[in-house]
Amino acid sequence: MRNTILFTVLLFFVISAKAQQIQLSGIITDKAGGAGLIGANVQIKTAKDANTIAIVSTDIDGKFLITDIPAGTYEITASYVGYESYIKTIELGINP
Repeated sequence: MRNTILFTVLLFFVISAKAQQIQLSGIITDKAGGAGLIGANVQIKTAKDANTIAIVSTDIDGKFLITDIPAGTYEITASYVGYESYIKTIELGINP
């Protein structure tokens, strides 16, 4: 039986006057116990052409922060050894 990652993303939008740059932060936890997963990998890629924007690892509490992301549509992947990867498409800084 594979473990499952609960991917909690808190989106904080920081817009500068010169360019729209966004910060993405969140917490990667074990779905069953809710404990933060230390060293889980979080990757953000453009949805259109799959170019990698950033890859970061979570801290001791399972938290991560990715900065300087241009507005757009992205695929976020959270992965951890022994767990099933979590993949989600999100839109950042795009007005409907």
